[in-house]
Amino acid sequence: MDSSILWCGEMVSSVSQEDPVLNGDPRVLQQLIKVERMNGKNFRHINTRCYFKEAQEEVQPYMRRTLTKWMMEVCEEQGTEEIIFPLAVSYVDRFLSCVRIRKTQLQLLGAVCLLIASKLRQCRSLTVDALIYYTDYSVTTRDITTWELLVLSSLKWDMASVIASDFIDPLLSRLNVEREDVIRRHTHTFIALCATGK
Repeated sequence: MDSSILWCGEMVSSVSQEDPVLNGDPRVLQQLIKVERMNGKNFRHINTRCYFKEAQEEVQPYMRRTLTKWMMEVCEEQGTEEIIFPLAVSYVDRFLSCVRIRKTQLQLLGAVCLLIASKLRQCRSLTVDALIYYTDYSVTTRDITTWELLVLSSLKWDMASVIASDFIDPLLSRLNVEREDVIRRHTHTFIALCATGK
């Protein structure tokens, strides 16, 4: 058989597609709610502390806003999936609530959290080189890999947290609305804006 006639006609996309069968299954939404409630009781993924007062000495709320705006710009320029930004911000908040850092390390933390979130939830993760570029070369590959391990170990490798974006498609599948794509886009935008304004 001639191998030149074997080919795959499947279109490959860098962005994951909605699964109507999975999102239409009521067990998915029930499980999301169950995991979110469990996380709330255990406080594993929900930040209940005001870490600006309790855990951090140098990091101030305006610095977090500046960082999250930078992280959002990186996600927009790199064309990441909408879930990457709020997930990365969730990692930043969880990390800052348990590990004291200097304000000069904040952008490095943001870059590392973007990298981890993209590895976990995106088909093609952000590259270390791209993140170094977006920090204006203020961090090195070694910095990122060292801090990646620090973030993962500080969060006890518990990175599969349920966030608001996870609920969008299961909820939209239950609503009989026109222009789901517009509602989905606006909802992701609202969630991203909420993530920047803590």
